[in-house]
Amino acid sequence: MQLKYLSDNDLHLHTKDLVRRERELVTKVLHHLAEIERRRLFSAFKCSSLFDYATRLLGYSESQAHRRISAMRMILEVPEVEQKLEEGKLTLTNVAEARKFFRQEEKSLGTKLNCQEKKQVLEKLENKSTRESERTLVALSSSPIKAKESTRIVSSELTELKIIADQALMEKLEKLRGLLAHKNPFPSHCELLHMLCDVAIKEIEPKKPKQNNQPGLVTTMMHKEKKHQKNLPMRISKINKNGEPQGHQQNQPGVGDITAPRAHLNRVHGETNKNDEAKILKPNGHQNLGETTAPQGGPRQSYLRTLCNKAIKGVEVATPNQKDHQNNNKTTAQQGSLRQKYQRSAIPQSIKRLVFHRDQGRCVHCGSGYALEYDHIQPQCLGGANDVSNLRLTCRSCNQRFAIEKLGQQFMQTHLKIT
Repeated sequence: MQLKYLSDNDLHLHTKDLVRRERELVTKVLHHLAEIERRRLFSAFKCSSLFDYATRLLGYSESQAHRRISAMRMILEVPEVEQKLEEGKLTLTNVAEARKFFRQEEKSLGTKLNCQEKKQVLEKLENKSTRESERTLVALSSSPIKAKESTRIVSSELTELKIIADQALMEKLEKLRGLLAHKNPFPSHCELLHMLCDVAIKEIEPKKPKQNNQPGLVTTMMHKEKKHQKNLPMRISKINKNGEPQGHQQNQPGVGDITAPRAHLNRVHGETNKNDEAKILKPNGHQNLGETTAPQGGPRQSYLRTLCNKAIKGVEVATPNQKDHQNNNKTTAQQGSLRQKYQRSAIPQSIKRLVFHRDQGRCVHCGSGYALEYDHIQPQCLGGANDVSNLRLTCRSCNQRFAIEKLGQQFMQTHLKIT
């Protein structure tokens, strides 16, 4: 059977059936491993242990063998685990982590955990991802591991940085990773920190002062005097030794005299502002940097959280303003004529802001925040406009799926580079 000729519903049902059969096969494999261990059959094949047998003769990787052996032994301790695995409520990884947790607790408490206590813990791991299960087990631990931040030199140019991040910081890093997905789909932690530092330094570091930007009383008056002297009438009074005419301005008191009263300068320059004298007598000086000083002290986690906030603020779409809402009130015909006038097919930034915040920065279909795109409900090639009502925020995968549904697999295979 060629899968490409199956309907969407048939493909979905066949895949679910295969996964169900796969889980049944996994549990059968676990029973076979239990019987091999009971007979010590691995010794007949010159293997030192069941793990050695699974990796060398069965071809499992070390992690695959470890998960299956742990799950097999957990089934012997708690038989209900088998049904949970077949139903998909528990995964091999979660069961293996749970068994590791039970061994650590028994060692820490010095007593054996009974079957009922293990069941209660396993119930809390149902339908959870690996990270969520790890977090749950750490919360249930009687002696949680206390990790410490550290810095270790690993080469002449590389340093290993270990930090302790709370849930809020991890969520911000994931949000930032999603916003940057188009430029860098899979950034490392080092690349994220580079970008965070660039954003923070640009905002916090004082800007370089401009040259000749040290105004004071004398320099300000001389600058204005020199500027206005160019336009003043000159009367030649005599010739100097070099044969050049010398002149002076008539009826212009205070010109050329730095210490002249401010009233004369006002008359020369045509100024009437009463605060001019106060502005000249008060040097500008340097800006107050109290609010832009980088945070000092505190854990790395707090500083990284600040950097994440700055980076997300720089990357995330700005909140729509009043102009955006005014543009939204334009009719489709007006917006269409505007597009024809400027011959632009790109979505205006004001429309993007409205759509982004209306959909709360999440894919309207699956709720993902990774690699978000603006999807036309009615595609542009079919006459769809860049109206707020015709746009929605979707992740890249959902956008491609909607395009396939609207335009067909054959049309989209060239754009998606699939066959």
